[in-house]
Amino acid sequence: MSDADREARNCFPARYLELWRRDLPLDRFLKRDAVGRYQQVDAEACGIPRGFLDPLQRRTACLDPKSDKCSDGHPPWLGVALEGGGTKSAPFALGVLAGLQQAGLLDKAEIVASVSGGGYAAHYYFSRLMDAWEARPVPALPGAAPDPAAVADNTRVSVRSELPDSGPQAWFRDCIPHSYHCGFAKDLVSKNDPRLCRPVQDGDPSKNLGKDYQYWEQIVHYTDLTAPFGSWRRVSTSDWAGSIGHLVGLFGLQMLTLPAHHLAHTLFSWPENFAPSREAYRAGIERAYGHTTTSWQAAMALAPEWVPPPDPAAAALTSADPAWDDPAEPLRRRGSHTLERLGYAYRDAQNNCQRDDAGRKACGFPLWISGTANTAGRSLESWLVTPERDSLRFLFETTPFSQGSGTFGWADSPYGPWLMRDAAGASAAFLDDEQRRFGTPPWRTLVSTGLHLFNLNWGTDIPNFAVSDERRALYRFMPWPLYTLPVFQGREAPYIHLTDGGNSDNLALMSLLRRGVKHIVVAASTDDEQGEFPSLCEAKNQLELDGSYRLLMPELQDFDRVCAQQVGVSQEKTWGEERVKAYFCERAAGSPTGADCDARWRDRSAGAGLGYNLWDWPTPVLQGCVVRDEEGQGASCEGAGSRLLSRLYVVKPAINLKVAQQQVELTSEGTPNSSCGGKLCTHEQSRVRSCPARDPGDFIGPPLSGEEAAMALPCTAMAFLNANYRGNGVYGEFPQHNFLFMTLNSSHTMYSAYYDLARHYTRQIGLQGDSLTVPRGLCPETEGCRIPLDEGRRNCP
Repeated sequence: MSDADREARNCFPARYLELWRRDLPLDRFLKRDAVGRYQQVDAEACGIPRGFLDPLQRRTACLDPKSDKCSDGHPPWLGVALEGGGTKSAPFALGVLAGLQQAGLLDKAEIVASVSGGGYAAHYYFSRLMDAWEARPVPALPGAAPDPAAVADNTRVSVRSELPDSGPQAWFRDCIPHSYHCGFAKDLVSKNDPRLCRPVQDGDPSKNLGKDYQYWEQIVHYTDLTAPFGSWRRVSTSDWAGSIGHLVGLFGLQMLTLPAHHLAHTLFSWPENFAPSREAYRAGIERAYGHTTTSWQAAMALAPEWVPPPDPAAAALTSADPAWDDPAEPLRRRGSHTLERLGYAYRDAQNNCQRDDAGRKACGFPLWISGTANTAGRSLESWLVTPERDSLRFLFETTPFSQGSGTFGWADSPYGPWLMRDAAGASAAFLDDEQRRFGTPPWRTLVSTGLHLFNLNWGTDIPNFAVSDERRALYRFMPWPLYTLPVFQGREAPYIHLTDGGNSDNLALMSLLRRGVKHIVVAASTDDEQGEFPSLCEAKNQLELDGSYRLLMPELQDFDRVCAQQVGVSQEKTWGEERVKAYFCERAAGSPTGADCDARWRDRSAGAGLGYNLWDWPTPVLQGCVVRDEEGQGASCEGAGSRLLSRLYVVKPAINLKVAQQQVELTSEGTPNSSCGGKLCTHEQSRVRSCPARDPGDFIGPPLSGEEAAMALPCTAMAFLNANYRGNGVYGEFPQHNFLFMTLNSSHTMYSAYYDLARHYTRQIGLQGDSLTVPRGLCPETEGCRIPLDEGRRNCP
């Protein structure tokens, strides 16, 4: 980046998270110099013409940019952020949605923002909303976008039915895995208890969990995205062999694509993707989250699953055949579930919904914002340097009505050909040669080169809406290295390359903040064994390095210090070393300058790994906020007044082992195995004696009382923990398994445990007037929560 480009980039609206306020004058900007100092200037000093930001202001003020109701003066009251992290995040994010439904809050959510694995859960929820919309009295035209006039004639969208076979109550209904029935204390749960799933039968999946759990069955049977025929794996040991077998078959097919891949993506830079693994991955996402048991059975009857030949090279397959890795796969796609039709359904719901006296909407149909990370063209050095992760510029948002980012601007339409599964798949493309998880050379160079060499590119190239078709046609004739010229980069890139949204904003928070959402429930669900809150810290560091806002989590002691320890080369690329060093020293030691600061900066790795004990957790929901940072005003949520932008309610996969020990009893009966009891922090066999069940107020065994009740683990989570906790080992890491492990090696019991935990925590959020309330849990009544730093993670009490 040239000095001129950096200078221009360092000028931005002083209140860039408040552009949704139509009364806010856009005449004050912050300009940052090379050493991180800020100066307020006017638009002219930044070279910004009058009215230049008006479209962006309208976009953040209007969830639907073409709606005539977008200027009603009310920012969204409730939003949900679903963090990325593959199948580690998906069940927890889905449980957060289920908990909001049980708390009576889900239909009040106006936006659901998702990234990567959180997008699996969003894909599920919006697929069910689409199913309900398509089944309404005025049906959609089969296989095509509906007539807008017909949509306008519909009087109501029926998505809140309480019938046992439809509506959110059925969509989120789950059951305790039957294999755990003997993991409870004697005579506590019978084999026929209605809260149990039916015993699974691999030979006939349609008769497995029972008619009341058909939605749930589709998810947990296909939760392993690498198992195309589903899996009822439930044992307490790792089963990498089965997962690796599927991957080896896909790898053989990948080898056949290498000539076409390197012609299109090495010699030239074409947008076509030839990776069978990418399509298998997206098919797996849709199979588990887009389909229901009914739609999947119909799809399989139309196009049975294709079995790859043992020797792909001998099958005479060529890349010229569409979907050549599985010729029938396109017939199983939910072709009517497009982003465009999702927009019709959303508008239909909004047309029949009004705000209440508190400014809330309860339409039962929020806006979906799917986040990916954009790359601004291919360059010779892209794999040799550390990339930026600046979410305000590199987070690419896709909604049913728009697409865009701070780098490319915005267009008032989604990418036309995209199905909902494509949006979820693009957001979750964690394998791609433009990945940023391994962002520092030489690891970035080695990982990206390896992914490119073997065509493990799950990202998506879409046409840049700001570039002409003629320019794109010319680009297709540019061989290497001509396609890396600066004229084909930045805003002039003919195609926008999209990768996993976790490469920019893994928490899916920024999209909600820039639209002024007052209350944000955050499913902070990715793997975080050390309790470092990496995604939340990345959002905090982003906001505070930019200088206008602060993200506060007063219940976490030394949170400034924890997050400051996580800044590194990626932040230096964006804000410069001097600014990042000053920020680090101020947050970690209270002084932004001086010799002591230089020494701390040089030795910052000594403090790496600061975190909190997620196995000694005191509260179901953490509270925080985002405030406008003005000098001399102090940094607190309660005293912020008009500077308060959003309140945060963070739900984290964390448990309290001390409370869990009160939920089991020791017994000498039987032999412990993967389902009948376990050894929770003991050498003796233990079985569950008390746990809250699926429905609020329903307990198996005597309920815990007092402060421990809020942190009592729900039944499926408790049974899984008791059966699998050994103090070490893979399954003993609950609730902080590695995201890659769960994506490639999940089980229906483990998936159910994460879902159950999230739902139980989230359903304890309450509504009081215009505010949300959360239980106190084990926090002192007078002082509130002050969770200390801890290094004894996962140790038994």
